[in-house]
Amino acid sequence: MENNRLQEALNRITAIPEAEARYLEQHVEWRFAGKGELLLREGEVCTSAYYCAEGLVRIYYSSEDGTEFNKNFFAEQMFFSAYSSMLTREPSTLSIQAMEPSKVAVIPRALMDRLYERHPCWDRWGRKLAEMLYILKERREHLLLVHAAEERYRIFLQRFPELAQRLPQYQIASYLGINPVSLSRIRNNQARKPSPLG
Repeated sequence: MENNRLQEALNRITAIPEAEARYLEQHVEWRFAGKGELLLREGEVCTSAYYCAEGLVRIYYSSEDGTEFNKNFFAEQMFFSAYSSMLTREPSTLSIQAMEPSKVAVIPRALMDRLYERHPCWDRWGRKLAEMLYILKERREHLLLVHAAEERYRIFLQRFPELAQRLPQYQIASYLGINPVSLSRIRNNQARKPSPLG
């Protein structure tokens, strides 16, 4: 079943011939990560891209005093990676952690390089994956730099309504660049606003 979901996710990005999908299935590594388990620790070199079949993961930065800053969340049917580290083979400046018990496909960089040589579809997939990750990065920068805190939360709910039910409030606050007390105040203010439907 996981391989079928993986193939569906690949084909949503670009058309993958059946033979190529079978090749990937034969070489991909599946891993279960318990809640709180790290898939990648800051300072390690990221050697893989990942696909989330089940669960929820976060990518985050840590400051010297241990404060964590969430960069992005990835749930079912999504690909993710510490992409800069994977490309440069330099130590990652971020960590990847399972927020829920998660089943992920691990696609090693060496396998990706072989795929790129096998068929043009993998070049298209790699390019589109990089584009998707860049779009996420740009949207997050815009969210933090342009919008006030209350608007950030409204946009978060609009873009990721299911995540609001699955994530602790302090993790959402970290993603939005505000403290948990401010987020609680924003949520209370929104709850008191009259419904537009009367």
